[in-house]
Amino acid sequence: MLESEILCRACAAFGLRLENLKLLGRSQNLVYEHRSVEDSSILRISTGRWRTITEVESELAWMDELAAAGIATCRPLQSNKGRLCELIEEGGEQAIAVHFEHAPGRKIERAEIDEGLYQRFGRLTAQLHASSFDRPLQTAAQAGRLRWDQSRLLVQDLDDFTPARAAGFRRSVRELIQELRPQVEGRLGLVHGDLSFSNMFLDGERLWIFDFDNCEIGSIEQDFSVVLFDAIYCRLLNRVSMDELAQQIRQRWMRFLEGYCEVRTLPRIDPELLRKFLILREGLIYIHYCRTLDFSALTDATRAAIEEMRQRVEDRATEIELAE
Repeated sequence: MLESEILCRACAAFGLRLENLKLLGRSQNLVYEHRSVEDSSILRISTGRWRTITEVESELAWMDELAAAGIATCRPLQSNKGRLCELIEEGGEQAIAVHFEHAPGRKIERAEIDEGLYQRFGRLTAQLHASSFDRPLQTAAQAGRLRWDQSRLLVQDLDDFTPARAAGFRRSVRELIQELRPQVEGRLGLVHGDLSFSNMFLDGERLWIFDFDNCEIGSIEQDFSVVLFDAIYCRLLNRVSMDELAQQIRQRWMRFLEGYCEVRTLPRIDPELLRKFLILREGLIYIHYCRTLDFSALTDATRAAIEEMRQRVEDRATEIELAE
């Protein structure tokens, strides 16, 4: 009932009709598509673990800058009161509602992800990095976002949600953070933080990027580790033999970098630094699983695979090996 009251107030704030909403997802946020005769748009409502107004405003400021620069992302839309986000208080609970343009095009099907698509992915990533690392951002775009090492997954959920048996995992994650912090200090910028085909639409030949909810102040190596782990490794795992895995990863990674270099000069990447961020990325995914999944409802195979993730992080190991 409380959720429906918040939803009604969010619709009223942005001039949307409740009957035109379709729920798309409810992981970290409630995400709805709003369809009308004129167009489609996206309503996002954050409750519970929601970010502060300042954090959300910074996210939206960057998206607005990117769209103004011609980068294919979705502009936030103003409420009836001329605000980009609305704080809704109902029954002692608070929520933040945001209204976005709907990306044109369609979801990307797994079967169509080829090396050409990775090349376009590389171009888009370079555009994002150019906007953040090659020219000054508006103050509002950076002011409210957390640093990579201040992520709630790392500073709070690491202890709150991982099991007692994961003491070695927690120690390994903390050691990685301590080692990485001085290595990337002084060359940080806004990064998307969740780059994958799941957060993109394909419109003709053009990729559109959305879901900037996890953007943070981080390094290029960190953003690259997300691409390697989420968009390459995880899409190949269990679909090719282990003998083929390294070759397939490298082929897709090389095409991604080709696309990147068409837009922006590739910075020198320390392979060991990238390797550490890859291990940390797997650690973040494991923490997220511990927070969101009911392990008793999982198959034995899935539980075993998640345990392997924990063990790899504890051992500081990764199945992704890339030469310099």
